[in-house]
Amino acid sequence: DKIKICICVGSHWDKLSSIQKRPINSVFLKDKEKILDDINNFLKSEKEYLNRGIKYKRNYLLYGPPGTGKTSFITSIASKYDLNVYLINLKSEMEDYQFMKLISKLPEKALLVIEDVEGIFNVRESISKTISFTTVLNTLDGFACKNRLITFITTNHKDKLDKAFTRPGRIDFSMEFYYPDKERLNEMYNSFFNNNNFEKLYSHI
Repeated sequence: DKIKICICVGSHWDKLSSIQKRPINSVFLKDKEKILDDINNFLKSEKEYLNRGIKYKRNYLLYGPPGTGKTSFITSIASKYDLNVYLINLKSEMEDYQFMKLISKLPEKALLVIEDVEGIFNVRESISKTISFTTVLNTLDGFACKNRLITFITTNHKDKLDKAFTRPGRIDFSMEFYYPDKERLNEMYNSFFNNNNFEKLYSHI
């Protein structure tokens, strides 16, 4: 009933915590079914990828203001597909070789998450002193790309990212996140307050 959250420590992965799985219906997004359909198609299409000489990976870019549900959605995706989450911080002092080794050590049931990527690479200028722009691109769809890996990349400012980073084929699917509209707010309200027992917990609000 839980998924593991792991972080990179030096050149290896370390378990940070285990968290309760989150149902996909507890995340209120207008177009979430589009990504779910895309992941479903990906998971059943390995032979088609390999027969066409296409790297069998899927990279998703989630962008939008803070607090719009990007992390919650990733958690629900990991829960739905029984994947453990591996968080990587490119601002650390690891070098290119260590970074590529970390990617190679990811287990099969892994979901890689690179958060707030605009703070790492901005028009090919690396804030990290040791990890190059080219190395990150190689892990997304080059020689260092891991087979079957699903990667979620988040940013608050898509416009600040280099076009080489976001081009189609490297990023397979982009989804913009907004603050909830009236319809989404109604869904959230009905989910929380459609039963009397749960409503009592929030009667003080």
